[in-house]
Amino acid sequence: METLDVLEEAGADPLPQCEAHLRPLKGLKPEEAAEAWNKAVEEYGRDGVTMEKVKQVVKDMTAPPKPASTDEEPPVGETASSKKKTAQPTKTRDSQAQPKELDEKWPDEVEKALRSVPKEHRAAVKDELRALTDDLEERTAQDVLDAYEGLQAAYYEGGIDGPDDVGLSAEVEAMKRDDTEDSNLITDLDILDDDLALEPKLSRGRQFIGAETKKPLLICLPVAVTPKKLTEDIPPDTKVVISTVTEFARAGGPMAGGRPYIEELRAAARDAKIKRMMQRTTKAVDWARYTSNPLTGCWHSCRNVFCYAAGIAARLFAQGFVPTLYPTRLDHLKNARVPDVSKLEHDEAWRERSVFCVSMGDLFGKWVPNWYVELVLEEVRQHPEWFCFFLTKDPGRLAEFSFPSNAAIGMKITGENVHHRPISADEQAKLYRRQATELGKVDGAAFTWLSLEPFRGEVHDLQPFFDAGIQMLAMGGQARTMYAPAKQPEMRWVESVRTQVRRAGIHLFEKENLIVKPKEIPFPTGLPMAT
Repeated sequence: METLDVLEEAGADPLPQCEAHLRPLKGLKPEEAAEAWNKAVEEYGRDGVTMEKVKQVVKDMTAPPKPASTDEEPPVGETASSKKKTAQPTKTRDSQAQPKELDEKWPDEVEKALRSVPKEHRAAVKDELRALTDDLEERTAQDVLDAYEGLQAAYYEGGIDGPDDVGLSAEVEAMKRDDTEDSNLITDLDILDDDLALEPKLSRGRQFIGAETKKPLLICLPVAVTPKKLTEDIPPDTKVVISTVTEFARAGGPMAGGRPYIEELRAAARDAKIKRMMQRTTKAVDWARYTSNPLTGCWHSCRNVFCYAAGIAARLFAQGFVPTLYPTRLDHLKNARVPDVSKLEHDEAWRERSVFCVSMGDLFGKWVPNWYVELVLEEVRQHPEWFCFFLTKDPGRLAEFSFPSNAAIGMKITGENVHHRPISADEQAKLYRRQATELGKVDGAAFTWLSLEPFRGEVHDLQPFFDAGIQMLAMGGQARTMYAPAKQPEMRWVESVRTQVRRAGIHLFEKENLIVKPKEIPFPTGLPMAT
């Protein structure tokens, strides 16, 4: 291709990887084409360049310069004020690109990672990185990925589309590929068991890595304590890798009592300055301001039907939605800066101290070992300054644990049966009686609650859950995901639930994505953290 030859002769490095990047450069002089391409790479990063971004650079370069102001008398018809306006210094592209916080110093790896985030979302990601710590030097490239993940999750959890491309951008893939110089995450999973389907599938199949042969449990490990057998072929600046728990043990990783020695992994992460932070939600998620994910992924069947979390994981996580333990994230509550709520009203104070724990998976799924569940609950117990919400689709294991008093334990229903199909009133009554019995066995928590989201089928009778003692019900529509469009429940279904909840005298929360009725704030005076 002629334009590509021109760039190669001009010494452009790296060269464009697709024809679309070359189109805006056609017709330019060789030196202009090379200058425009190099500027695009410098500003957006090698993997962040798109045709539109190259086109914008070319447009800025070829735009006629604004007339310089002079001290001469203005022409007839021009006022002194208009002359004064033209005399203002013109902002250049470089000055516009300068951060507002000129005194901020971000680590080089963070700056590189930020260039892989779509430009329109970088400010929001930086806000996430600042939110819970004042020490910006402690941030890493992985924190950028975590922050972008949290931003997407907030938009999907809130049921709103948000800015264009949130949750859909391919540019963030550069942050995960092992050929990216600032990558800290292994993505081709060649360190896993030989019998896994290792090649990530495209789009909706990606979260089923390994599902053809078995359902593996993965673990995210600091390199410092990862057996050399698992780290022989990784980039030298890699800080964490992902392996199956089985392979970790087989390779001689630190184990105690048949399980990974989690405290050693956490200590190694601290020594390597891997400091994980929680993510903030948007105000659309009014019952919790933060999310913490010491575990991601699940094997529930809804993962490829309507699950927003599975869609995010398929795009952001190397391993997709395969269940993964993150021992380094067990320090989330410890690392977080506790918000000052002394001047806030009760509802807002509650939200500012509330955390949705494991928003990207199910901690109580059958595939999660008891010892890991206990570790997560113990961390919550050790930090009473935070209030943590948990949510599960399968309450059958809840009786196995004693919950901290600063936790609320919830269950998710959709109005359909367990296979996501319509259900008769009699069948639903049997199902809800069984599930409510399990939820009623919760011991030690502040309260139990019910999540009716996505609201996909008529809910005939919630009395079994009221009898089991739930104190709150949250309901919402079906958010747009990579698997399904946004969808609203029928108005009569919503009115029926509202009537049942009010008669029971419990608290109702209607999410922003339930557009058929306005939301109600659920938090009553007198529940934990009221002061």
